[in-house]
This record gives sequence, structure tokens and C-alpha cells, in this order.
Amino acid sequence: MKIIPQDRIQSVFPKSCLENINFSDAIDRYGRDKTKTNVTFIGSEPVFERLSEILPSPTFEPRFCPSLNLLIRSGLYQNSDIFVLTEPLHVAETKDVGRILSSRCQKKIKVILWDDEKSDDGLTLAIVDATEEVELFNAKESIAEDIIKRSQDALSKEKYDELDQHPESESHRSIGRDMDTLDEEEFREFIRIKLENHLNSSPDSILSEAIDIIKS
Repeated sequence: MKIIPQDRIQSVFPKSCLENINFSDAIDRYGRDKTKTNVTFIGSEPVFERLSEILPSPTFEPRFCPSLNLLIRSGLYQNSDIFVLTEPLHVAETKDVGRILSSRCQKKIKVILWDDEKSDDGLTLAIVDATEEVELFNAKESIAEDIIKRSQDALSKEKYDELDQHPESESHRSIGRDMDTLDEEEFREFIRIKLENHLNSSPDSILSEAIDIIKS
């Protein structure tokens, strides 16, 4: 997933910023912005019509495309999160389809191969599991970006306030790299690690709130 625009200047953060991160608020903001999960079915239209009806409409937005080639040529893959192959593709294996679509979507996606021998409940579970994987990945990236943006804003405000109060002070100069600072990628990686640690810890971890939001 591409988060940082190539032309944006990277920031430097004091290590003290790490102590001020409010993960709970960031997760709440992510939950409020959560949209439907877009599921694109590729292949048989009758199968799509049957299977799309079993997906909970408040949570999922089903779409249909008759072939992978048309999906790619038309750009219909954009904004889709989950792709369901309703029949095997003779031109590529499922893992190859995943690589092709991932490179074009520039984000985390999942591809599911389905057939009529499997139950409808099994399909629902597979899509929910895939959605949770995709959304937790996206949540970590979005939460990290949100925290970085707010930390940048807070640092900018501190600099302006300091300059207003002490016009002759040198403290408003840009923070240089030293032992007490982190560059933006280091700061981002710390946030990711903290989120991973919470995710893999006890059920009452901070990201359990995000999981509930995703499943709701």
C-alpha cells in the first residue's frame, strides 16, 4: 500500500512524541471512517447473483465482472478489496491472479477461488476472514498515517507558539537528526510494531476495538 506521496518532505520527530500517541483515539477515528468492503465476483453471472445475496448488505458491496481480462482492461478492479473467482481461470493460477491484481491495485487485496461444491456458509466465512485480514492491514497503515499527520501538526503548532513567545529564540529551527529524534520511517515503524504487539497480545488488546469495528 502506497501511503507517502513521493514529493512530500519527510519529517523528523522527537522521541518524546512516542509518549503522546493515543492509539485508542486513532482507532476510533478509523472506525468512524470505515466504509463497506467491496467484493468483486469474476466469472459466472448466475453464480454471482446467488452468492451476492448471502453477503450482509450493510457490510459488503458486491460487484460482478465476467472475466479477468475485462476486469483489468476496464479498471473495475479499482477500489475492490476482495476478489472471488467463481470458476478456475485457465490462463492463470489463483496466486498469479493475486499478484497481478495486487500490483495494479497498489494495496492489500485477497483472491478467493470458489466452486459450487462448497457451501454458501463456507463462502461467507472465507470472505469475512479475508476481509478481516485486509482491513487489519489497512487499519494499521491508516492509523499510522493518522498518527503521523497529527504529530506533525502538533510539532508545527509548538514551533509557532515558541516563536510567538520568544521571537529571538533559536528553538523554532527545524529539528535535526540526533540521538533524540526519529526520522519519519522510524517513527512509522514504531507505530506498526506497537499495533502488531497489541494485535498479537491478549483479547482485550487495543486493536480488539478495531476488530470489532471491522466485523460490525
